[in-house]
Amino acid sequence: MLFIGMMDFFSIVAPGAQLTFLLIGEAVPAVLADLYTGLDSVQAWAAFRFSSHRFGDLVFLLGVWLSGNYTWLRNSTMNCQFRHLIRRGRV
Repeated sequence: MLFIGMMDFFSIVAPGAQLTFLLIGEAVPAVLADLYTGLDSVQAWAAFRFSSHRFGDLVFLLGVWLSGNYTWLRNSTMNCQFRHLIRRGRV
């Protein structure tokens, strides 16, 4: 049995499911759309679940990559710089 924790669900599966749902109607070529609509319900859910996890991994990796830029930007604000100076006893 596959166990998915809360962090896995909200950081990988949920964003991947949203992206998969948006991409099914927009970016899927006509040939693949015909294949997806030709699946029965169990196969369609399995394909949706698999693609949700794969797209979720990509979204998560993008978020981790952007996190480094956000940390640098947050530490560059004036409030954070004042906080660092106060902690060091320079003010």
